[in-house]
Amino acid sequence: MRRFAVMLAISLALSGACTEHLMLPADKPDGGSGGVAAGSGGAVGSGGGSGGIPGSGGRGLGTGGFASTGGTSGSGGRPGGGGMPTACAGQLSSLGFDTRHAQIVLAVGRNASMSTPFGTNGVTRMSAVQDAVRVVLDQYDQAVFFAYEGFPSPVSCSNGNSCCANSKFVYPAPENYNLIDGAISECFSAAKQPGCTSSSSSRPIADVFRNVLTPSERLDPILGPWTQQSERRVILLTDGPPSCSSEPDAAVSCNQAQSQLSQLQSKNVHVDVVPISDEAESEPSGCLRALAGGTTNEPFMYHARTPMELSQSLTRIVADAAKEACVLFLFQIPVNPNNVFLTIARKPISPDPDDGWTLLQGGIIELRGQACRDAQMGGDIAIRECL
Repeated sequence: MRRFAVMLAISLALSGACTEHLMLPADKPDGGSGGVAAGSGGAVGSGGGSGGIPGSGGRGLGTGGFASTGGTSGSGGRPGGGGMPTACAGQLSSLGFDTRHAQIVLAVGRNASMSTPFGTNGVTRMSAVQDAVRVVLDQYDQAVFFAYEGFPSPVSCSNGNSCCANSKFVYPAPENYNLIDGAISECFSAAKQPGCTSSSSSRPIADVFRNVLTPSERLDPILGPWTQQSERRVILLTDGPPSCSSEPDAAVSCNQAQSQLSQLQSKNVHVDVVPISDEAESEPSGCLRALAGGTTNEPFMYHARTPMELSQSLTRIVADAAKEACVLFLFQIPVNPNNVFLTIARKPISPDPDDGWTLLQGGIIELRGQACRDAQMGGDIAIRECL
């Protein structure tokens, strides 16, 4: 599927403390020669042009006067932007590192009311969720390991619960765009419901939470083996509180969901609740507000009262979790921190607290600003030290 997010192209120069040049392959264009300096004694040549490989130095062509043999040569041009940094007169050593990726379960309600019109131009709650999910997948499926679970199940439950979530899952992995897009776009033809929703009005949120860590029908939970270091989240996209058609007492469904939520929180899994529509925010039972951990003054951290708000809220949550991909843990602390070179997609990144990288104590490199965004888009990272 064609991705519609705009990829950003950057070219940042990184200067080193050494003398030799480390060149890129020949397919990268030369930065271009510096300007020519004419005049008595030869003026200094202008800097080399920007480009893939450092530009050539300027040339001095001074006449030097009547009896002169010619001006002195101009100084070398500046290295062209966008190439590899200056390397070493000595040894260039690669630094190994580790990265961590947040795991996010996108739990999407597909109950009958999700086919309700939402906004304008024929948009429904379900189609607005589909669009918002595609946006974050397109931007962050390199930086975040996304998983997917829909609810309720379009088929009868077989796990003994009164109602259950979907038996089709997408497990967390990088580049899960196509799998999740296919799952969320799948229409339940047997139910004959518009907008790829179920004919059921149930929202088995307790079963959604249960499946994340303690599945009853599968060998592995959705989030897979627990790793203490990785951030793990469930984003609940729902247009109402927990409910099951076989449980007329809404308090039962709410209590079960709260119990399973506690189990997730005890395992350091964070749950973000995104209430879709004004009705979801103002639902009288208050159960959804309780699951969101809100207060009377601010019941929900995230809002989705319009399709645009929905997309903005989902992007905020994912962008925050995706910051994990911008922290690099070096296997060894550099001998000389001032001689560390870092590239993303073979583009040099300068040490910069705003749009570059910062070396912290303990051999941790933090990417910031544009450098962080480039890493989140999947650019290959290389770290080298000039010894």
